[in-house]
Amino acid sequence: MEPSPTRFQPAPPALVRFALATCCMVVASAAFAAELMLEVIDLQHRLVRDMIPLLQPLLAPGGTLTGTSNQLIVRSTRENLAEIKDVVASVDTRVKQLKITVTQDLSAVQDFAHDGLSGELAAGDFGVSVPSTEPGNITLGIDWEQGGARYHTTRTRSQEDSNTVHFVTTIEGQPAYIATGQVLPYSYENATATPYGVQVDRGVTYAQASSGVYVTPQVQGDRVILDVAPQLERVDPHGSGAIGTYATTTTVSGRLGEWIALSGATSGAGGSTSELLARTRRQGDNSYTVWVKVEEQQ
Repeated sequence: MEPSPTRFQPAPPALVRFALATCCMVVASAAFAAELMLEVIDLQHRLVRDMIPLLQPLLAPGGTLTGTSNQLIVRSTRENLAEIKDVVASVDTRVKQLKITVTQDLSAVQDFAHDGLSGELAAGDFGVSVPSTEPGNITLGIDWEQGGARYHTTRTRSQEDSNTVHFVTTIEGQPAYIATGQVLPYSYENATATPYGVQVDRGVTYAQASSGVYVTPQVQGDRVILDVAPQLERVDPHGSGAIGTYATTTTVSGRLGEWIALSGATSGAGGSTSELLARTRRQGDNSYTVWVKVEEQQ
């Protein structure tokens, strides 16, 4: 008995489409890979670690970018390589060395005013006395047989001005920090209740106030763009040991060699108290300004 002939079974249409698509993808990938070119780009001034984050978003799909020492290793299409080399040529320029000077000005004014009456009056075995709560810079009075009356007035103004100047030399694009410090003593007194009575601890400690500024410069022609974060700390001049902090963060631009205004702040506080035949008023104003200047070092 002879075997029956084998019949040809056609492949399912879905399998045929899958095979054709796979072949097309393989051919396209091979063609794209053949289009990618490898090139080594020498850097003259900039660092590889600074250039890679800048160039990575510019790579064509499938391209790669690495680096070693002062060389960039790029694998991409011919057109993309030309674009990347143009960017490198515009960025890989001589790094400028810059001198950055920052000045911080602080002005504080305190006004104090007091007006009051005091006196005494006697009548036989009885008498009334109103003492003064404030000695006064000026006292005017009148006396008579049964007593007297006095008018006391005080006017004082205290003003404190400080100017802090910092400077540092850095290279373009790199953040720089300028710091100064001030250490001032102040006395303290602490009372603690114990089984044996109240124990008083007295001594002297020190408060440290620091001033400084972070600056990151970028030069474009004769202009400079600055990311700036200055901070000023000031010890309370009245000896409490408290430290006031003034700070700001900003981005500014201006011409090289010219002073650029960064920030300013003003604050004021006041109040008054009234007593029997007396009144006291206090007023304080503070102002804070910051300026910066960038100069190119040859």
